[in-house]
Amino acid sequence: MRGAHFRKIDRVAPGRASVFGFSMHWESEGRNIMARDTKQSTVTADASLKEGIDQKYPGVTWVSQGQPYTTAQIDALLDKRIAANKESDQKHADWLASCAAAKLVMQETSPVIRSVEQRIRAEVGSDPAGLATFGLKPLKKGKRTAQSKAQAAEKAVATRKRNGTGGAAESPAPPVTIGKQ
Repeated sequence: MRGAHFRKIDRVAPGRASVFGFSMHWESEGRNIMARDTKQSTVTADASLKEGIDQKYPGVTWVSQGQPYTTAQIDALLDKRIAANKESDQKHADWLASCAAAKLVMQETSPVIRSVEQRIRAEVGSDPAGLATFGLKPLKKGKRTAQSKAQAAEKAVATRKRNGTGGAAESPAPPVTIGKQ
C-alpha cells in the first residue's frame, strides 16, 4: 500500500492508528485515506488478509486496542465480516428482486385501478365523506394567480393572431333564417 508504513508493535503511539497490532501512519499525498471500497472489494480484501495471516503468521498473538487476539480469533472475526457482507448482499439482491416484482404488478394493475377510481369519483362527485368511504380524497383545484391569468390572455391573443381568427368578439354572427327551408 503506497503511502502507508506499518510496523508490528505492542502499543500505539498517540496520533497513529492500530490495525491488529500494527502501527500505521500516512504520508500526506493529498489523497483521502477514508476512501470508500465496494463490498466486493472488502470481501476480497478480508479473504486475502485471512489467507496471508494464516500463511505468514500462524499461531501469532496480535494486540489490538490493548486486547490480545490469537490468529484463530482473527480468522473468526474475518469470517464473520465476510459472512455478514455476503448475507447483506444476498438480502439486498432479494429486496431488489421483490421491488422489481412489485413494480411490475403496479404497472399491470394501475390502468384498471385508475379507471375504478375515476368511476367512483364520477358517481360520488367531490363529496369528502363519500370519497373517504373508498379511501380517496377530493381532487385539489389549482388556484390561478393574476399573473397566470394575464399570461393565458396574452397566449390566447397570440394564438388568434397566428391562426388569423378574431375570437368570439370579432367573429361575424351566423346567418339567421326565418321560415322553412
